Amino acid sequence: MSVRETIDPNSSLWGWLAFDLWFYRTQRGLSLAQVARIVKATRGTVSNWEAGRYRPNDDHVVLLDEAWNTGGHFQRLMHYARTGHDPDWFKQFIQ
Repeated sequence: MSVRETIDPNSSLWGWLAFDLWFYRTQRGLSLAQVARIVKATRGTVSNWEAGRYRPNDDHVVLLDEAWNTGGHFQRLMHYARTGHDPDWFKQFIQ
C-alpha cells in the first residue's frame, strides 16, 4: 500500500488538505519538483505535505492558490484545519 492510499480526506481537515494537494497536482499533470518550484520548497517537502507528514505554511498555500487559481481553497483549508473546525458543531443543540 502506498502512502497515497493511506491518506483519507475524510479523516480530518489536515487529511483533506494533504489529499487535495496531491489531487490538484496530479490533475494538472505536474511533478512534485514542478510544484516545489511554484512554492519555493524542495520536492521532498511537497511529497511530505501530500503524505501528511508535514504541513505547508501560509506563504506556500497562497502561492498555490495563486498559481492554480483556486480562489483561496488551500488558504481556507489551512484556516479551518488550524482552528480545529468541526462541521458538526451544531449537532449538540439538536435533540
